[in-house]
Amino acid sequence: MVMLPMDGDIFLSDDKRLRLQVILKQLGMRQLEVAEAVGVSPTAISRFLSTGAERINLAPQNHLRLVETLKKRLVECRAVKAMRAEEIAARRQQGATDQERDRSKALVAAALALTSDSIKACESAISDLLVENPLPGSTASQPILATPGGAVGVKAVNYVRRPADKEMEEILKDGRSPASVVIGPIQGGTSSFLQRVYQHASEMRDCWARIVHFESAFAQGEKFTQLDLFRFLFREIGVTSEALNNDNLDVHEMKDAFDDWAETAWRESARIVMVIDGLDEIFRNAGAQTDPLALTNWFQALRNRTGSGQTPYNKLALFVALTGATWSAAHASPYASQAGALELNKFTPQELADAFKRLDVEIDEQGIEDVYSLFHGHPYLSQVFAWSMRGGFSQQAATQAALNVASRYEYHWERMKSEIKTLVGDNHTVTRVLAVVAKVAAQPRPEPLGDIDGTIWLNYRRGLHTFGLVDGTYNAPTICQFYWAAIKKELT
Repeated sequence: MVMLPMDGDIFLSDDKRLRLQVILKQLGMRQLEVAEAVGVSPTAISRFLSTGAERINLAPQNHLRLVETLKKRLVECRAVKAMRAEEIAARRQQGATDQERDRSKALVAAALALTSDSIKACESAISDLLVENPLPGSTASQPILATPGGAVGVKAVNYVRRPADKEMEEILKDGRSPASVVIGPIQGGTSSFLQRVYQHASEMRDCWARIVHFESAFAQGEKFTQLDLFRFLFREIGVTSEALNNDNLDVHEMKDAFDDWAETAWRESARIVMVIDGLDEIFRNAGAQTDPLALTNWFQALRNRTGSGQTPYNKLALFVALTGATWSAAHASPYASQAGALELNKFTPQELADAFKRLDVEIDEQGIEDVYSLFHGHPYLSQVFAWSMRGGFSQQAATQAALNVASRYEYHWERMKSEIKTLVGDNHTVTRVLAVVAKVAAQPRPEPLGDIDGTIWLNYRRGLHTFGLVDGTYNAPTICQFYWAAIKKELT
């Protein structure tokens, strides 16, 4: 898979290089295997993993290829952990050559040795490899640029502010909204935004602030109960009650333990800010015996206490992201319908121009209009495009890569299809839904929708609009050039 190049190598600190060595051991990967996957020499990988004067940096496209290789390996490890014993035995023998069988055995051994905590730590460390470090000897004011993929760090200068940022700051300053629901398109920057909510709250005087990342709560395929769900939440919030360790408690008793803790922990705080991110993973992976809506119902209970003036909840401001799989299931819940909406809309043409400016990419007004037509201002896709031009691609070449739905664009499209599948469940295929979208967005519409297609559009148009696939209005929907190309490719 060919990655988009960027201007200059990405510098990796010695701490990250040492952590990377640990990750490779945990994932059962040898340097030779990594070199083959990345497409560089074993010597280059060896020096890349070194520290001090002998270290080298990888070219940006190889650095990104390394990160994707590690992510793919972690997915394989999770899959192995979910296998039955006979499947694991078969996997150990997989491969046509001795080298392939040895690598398969190493994968199985590494996967079985990984714990849930170590998987979460690996995920975090791998994502951190996408954040550029200041070069050695640089000043503290040296700008930091975050590459596309994952949350944009709070110190990154290429974060583009949108109206929701100002709304958030006013909420924290004036306390005018006890609960907010953050809504944005798939890969639309909700995690980056929530990081800034937490950062802003942490800098306020006498403000208690916590952020909970549910994407790191459980490994993919790992079974969890309602009790596990609330135990993770309360521990991340900071609840110190011994009740959290008692498996004989039910969820209601655990909530009572939280209330007892909150009365003391929040007593002296002037403001209380709780930020919830990553609920998508919980809704996507919950088993039949676990109802994630219990979480959003509890958030609504907190909101009700805030509105009633009950101490200490009257000082609480709650921010919860509902995107993708979470929105599909929870958009009609009391919390989602009654909390104030903070909408992270796609970039306007002016915000798009700001994104290019922050990356020091030269592009004229007509170029901005063309890129806006290509993505309709989608934050992630626009950033990927800008980074490719920053690395030396002409605008024409970058446009062709996008319309071919290649590399990181393909990853985004697969993510979009996955969310649509979650939205429609077993009612329809993703292909059928995309075919309907192609009909309703065609200008002019070739023919009226039939009964079934009309029902599909009526049932799912709100979700497809929220995901960012469809723009415009329900009666006059539009699609950007990129999504048109992706849909056509899918349908043919």
